[in-house]
Amino acid sequence: MQDRDFELLSAYVDGELEPAAAAALTSRLAQEPALSARLAELQTLHSELQDAATSDDGTPVPARIRELLQPRPGRIRSLPHRLARFQGNLRQGLAIAASLTAVAGLLLASQWQNGLEGAADDVLLAAALETLPSRAAGWDTLDDGRRLRAVLSFPNKEGSWCREYILADEDSAIRGVACRDSSNWTTRIAVPQALLPGGDEEAYRPASASDSGDFARFIDQHVAGDVAGAESEAGLIAGSWQ
Repeated sequence: MQDRDFELLSAYVDGELEPAAAAALTSRLAQEPALSARLAELQTLHSELQDAATSDDGTPVPARIRELLQPRPGRIRSLPHRLARFQGNLRQGLAIAASLTAVAGLLLASQWQNGLEGAADDVLLAAALETLPSRAAGWDTLDDGRRLRAVLSFPNKEGSWCREYILADEDSAIRGVACRDSSNWTTRIAVPQALLPGGDEEAYRPASASDSGDFARFIDQHVAGDVAGAESEAGLIAGSWQ
């Protein structure tokens, strides 16, 4: 990821791109999973900051936050350009944005407690990832009642394939990436997802900015080519991902 990419994504989220530039970026997003993951992070932070700025549920501000908000003597410095927090180190940028969200009083949804434990050796999940195509919306139901949405498939640097997915039960979900090792799918990373306010079961967001950052970094480190299209993925499924 280049600084210019972060600038483009930030402008895209803020609705500041010219139509031609927005169209070009949309085309890239369909082909570059790392870029798409970064966009999801920015959209999540943007949504959280908006929610924090417009919500007031009467929850008292924690003492530590009140202390941070107290005026302190010192020299006032002008704020840097809004993109400066993304330069060099994305983790640092996400931490700053997450701190702003906390100061604003945003309470994140509860974490999905099981996490990666269990998901790595999930037989039902592995079987579904072996045979089910990716989809942009809707769900496939596993035998135990959980809902699965395979999101996309991409080649990894180990010469095999990985699949991004969302796995949900009645009130929680994880977003994960499983990679095919020999003849089995093993989840390599899983981060909590939380239902957006309003109970829209189609809408999920990461439970924390740091989790989202870890997810994006994993894809950056492992992706080795373009996302498989529908026809290509169908061929992979038919050929047992060979």
